[in-house]
Amino acid sequence: MVYGSIERPFKPKLIHYQEAMLDAVIGLVVNLVSARILNAAHHHGDEHGNYGHAHEGNHHHDLNLSSAYLHVMADAANSVAAIAALAGGWLFGWSWLDPLMGIVGAAVVAI
Repeated sequence: MVYGSIERPFKPKLIHYQEAMLDAVIGLVVNLVSARILNAAHHHGDEHGNYGHAHEGNHHHDLNLSSAYLHVMADAANSVAAIAALAGGWLFGWSWLDPLMGIVGAAVVAI
């Protein structure tokens, strides 16, 4: 991701902003729906004892659900960054936003 973002200013590619924006919005919706499902599953597990998972106080925590939730939220943040970059490029000609958001997205994934 970082390599492609650093390379982009030196080897620009044609971006089809409308199609890319549609893809980014669909990705954001899928990630938000996934986060909602994972959050509901986490709370459903709390109601049913969630046996065999780590305990903290009176709450049960499924580390797999928590990790999956954080993963889809990071993906959703990257979708928002992509939408912002695409909007800036499409509306204002700010093609530099695409590689910048690629680097920001890589940082989000690394964290």
